Amino acid sequence: MLFADEFGYAALRPLVASGEIVRVREGAYFTPSNAADTWEREMEVALAHAVGVVGTLGCDHVLSHQTAALVHGCWVGRLDGDTHITQRTKPRDNDVLGLRRHVAQWEEADVVAIEGLPVTSLERTIEDCARFLTPREGLLVADSGLRVLARPDRFDRVASEIRLEEHRRLIQGRLVPKKGWRGIARGRAVLAAADGFAESAGESRLRWVALSRGLPRPVCQFPVETERGQFFLDFAWPQKEGGQEFPDGARVLGEEYDGRAKYGDEIAGTTGRPNQALFEEKLREDALRTTGVRLRRRVAEDLHDPDRVADDMRRRFPSAAAAPSSPFEVFSSSYCPAKLPQWGGLRREAWRDSDEGRIESGHDLPTRPPGSPARGTRPAEGPAPRRFRRGGRPRAGAADRRGRPPAGGDRAA
Repeated sequence: MLFADEFGYAALRPLVASGEIVRVREGAYFTPSNAADTWEREMEVALAHAVGVVGTLGCDHVLSHQTAALVHGCWVGRLDGDTHITQRTKPRDNDVLGLRRHVAQWEEADVVAIEGLPVTSLERTIEDCARFLTPREGLLVADSGLRVLARPDRFDRVASEIRLEEHRRLIQGRLVPKKGWRGIARGRAVLAAADGFAESAGESRLRWVALSRGLPRPVCQFPVETERGQFFLDFAWPQKEGGQEFPDGARVLGEEYDGRAKYGDEIAGTTGRPNQALFEEKLREDALRTTGVRLRRRVAEDLHDPDRVADDMRRRFPSAAAAPSSPFEVFSSSYCPAKLPQWGGLRREAWRDSDEGRIESGHDLPTRPPGSPARGTRPAEGPAPRRFRRGGRPRAGAADRRGRPPAGGDRAA
């Protein structure tokens, strides 16, 4: 990073004109790399803007929310183009392009220094993102954050689950004294569903599709023993003992997310040839099929239509298990790290994104009876309620609710 306070605008102006450096903020410039992927360039610019904010902003602040998650190396699904900071006092001017200010208090343990940048701790970052991001984006941060904290090993599942639960309870404990605050219900739901065994952002997004549409909680990195050795599914639903049988004699319903790099030159463990990677994956799937695994593969384009993917997932289950249910119901499986708690009255809107792209509030209130009008809307039939009349006043000459005539009117004989 180059700052005008150190080098002067006159010295930096020719470099900007030649394209060697790029301005990310008033008085802050950086040298862009030759990253080919769009997401790499966006992440590079976002990190450079965060460094520029820290170097030029004078108030007491820390990087937080999506920006802190990015600095910690968590998966961030959608960059909004802003650098998020938290400060203790309300700013005089909150309308600064590219800067999102949050007002909150923090303790000394909530702040760490990463490469000289003041950043909220990973636990505080997971809490903030689970509360204030959409459930889909919050789950990405929570999954990757737990993975960084607990370092789960799929070959040592028992010990890994213990570490994951310890860190989960630690973060959930941060929400207890904040009961009733904004985003607490959503944060509890996201933290309860987070799983550090998820190994990519695509897996977390695909799992969110299942959870948000009421399907049972799957098991991440489900192990399967085959004649060719042990393989792990991205996530799966194993057959329950004494439960309804899966269709087609399946013992396990598996789901996997396939990125383009999986079959490209970057594939690990092969010669680097796409055909070789595809052949080895074919042998793996054949071995899984002989053990009763029925596997579905999804790609990035499938996640653009989550309802269609969820319907396809639901058709794989028996009719009773496929019925939409609360997203907090899970299979009883020894592989499942913990059952999700049953939040009384917590509506699904606290977990799902609405169709309009907004996030419903999601609070502990009973849902409205079927067919009842939404709050603040006019009934379909019948006279309009008193509050909807123009001006909010009773009609001229009408008595009030106590039966008294309006002001200036004659009292009835």
